[in-house]
Amino acid sequence: MSDTEGQPAQSSPEVRKRAFKLLFLSLLCLGMGQSLMFANLPPIARQLGLSEFQVGSIFMISAIFWVFSAPFLGRRSDIWGRRPVILMGLVAYAISTAAFGFVVQMGLWNWIGLSTTFALMIVARIIYGSLGAGTIAAAQAYVADHTTRAERVRSVAAINAAFGLGVTVGPGVGAALVVFGLLMP
Repeated sequence: MSDTEGQPAQSSPEVRKRAFKLLFLSLLCLGMGQSLMFANLPPIARQLGLSEFQVGSIFMISAIFWVFSAPFLGRRSDIWGRRPVILMGLVAYAISTAAFGFVVQMGLWNWIGLSTTFALMIVARIIYGSLGAGTIAAAQAYVADHTTRAERVRSVAAINAAFGLGVTVGPGVGAALVVFGLLMP
């Protein structure tokens, strides 16, 4: 929060509006990517030959790292700044998602064994859970820093709604894209 309680950090309305739109879009994409993973991993796992326990483990380990990393990265954003933590989270999301897709494709082509595929899928999701978790916490703090007390609840709710909207529309987007290939979404 800014030094003056209830007062936003100094920025022009145009800069704030552009930053909030970018945050909204970023969290929308983050939510879509997360729900695409939920929707697409089970059929991918069947093709790879992973058990239900292994699929659950992939989700569980990522969630555990997310739960413990989010508060830590939220506090780090107080020290490092909001933007670096948001950018770190988005870059980690992109890298971990690309790595996950690459590992799955290598497994589907039988270039690597099933146990190696599973282990590398876990590593990719740990990266996501460990570093991507800071995105939402830092985005909420950024919004709180740049709004007045009267605007704050509505603005933080909009940022959270972006993630929720992404989670909601992600499976539909995935269903539309899966006709082009299992890894297309």
